[in-house]
Amino acid sequence: MVCSDQELSSITGLVGSAAASSICARYNVAAVGQANAISAWAVGEMLTQQQQLQAAQFELSQVAYGLDTFFLVINTSLVFMMQLGFAMFVGGVVRTKNISSILMKSFMDSIISGVCWYVVGYGFSHGLKSPTNAFIGNWDFALSGTTSQRPEHEWQMFVWTWAFCGASATIMAGAVA
Repeated sequence: MVCSDQELSSITGLVGSAAASSICARYNVAAVGQANAISAWAVGEMLTQQQQLQAAQFELSQVAYGLDTFFLVINTSLVFMMQLGFAMFVGGVVRTKNISSILMKSFMDSIISGVCWYVVGYGFSHGLKSPTNAFIGNWDFALSGTTSQRPEHEWQMFVWTWAFCGASATIMAGAVA
């Protein structure tokens, strides 16, 4: 579509030269009128801006999710390192002949706490499927809800809470060494 010089200058005065040439290229200004052509162009520009904003929001949410996951994984490794520190501490407290057995006990604490946390612990602590039971979880045992659909708490939350479960089990087991 091409605007007449009078229409182009009138539209240019309202919205600027770049927008005016875009309006004249897209719309038949003589048929729809200047106000309708400018309104249609403005709505189209707003929709384009809205789509760009939604894309930017999605990308930002992905970055935030990645940073949250990174934070949890790094801090999980730090909490898990506490178990190594507890094992070294308890190894220094016992006699030399018992060091290997106490280190094996600390290792088995990690394994057993991981299995128990997977089977029942995570479901008890985070598995509230309905608000009828506010005391203890009644769902997501053995991560059944986490693996079958988009979970409320994903794998990183499971690993994060397991690290604390394992650390607390190691502390309690080290108390009897």
